[in-house]
Amino acid sequence: MKTNYWKLAQVARWGFYILFGTLAILGIIAICLGYFQHIVTASGCVAMVYTIKKHW
Repeated sequence: MKTNYWKLAQVARWGFYILFGTLAILGIIAICLGYFQHIVTASGCVAMVYTIKKHW
């Protein structure tokens, strides 16, 4: 059985994109609810989503 590494890379890309996107949304919701310590987490996740979307 031959492994299609291009498809595997695309699946990993979308997996990380969904993971960090979800964490960014949850972090923004937490900030709106008053948990301001999540600013670092949310901004880091937004940066990861941008990096994955733009450069990967």
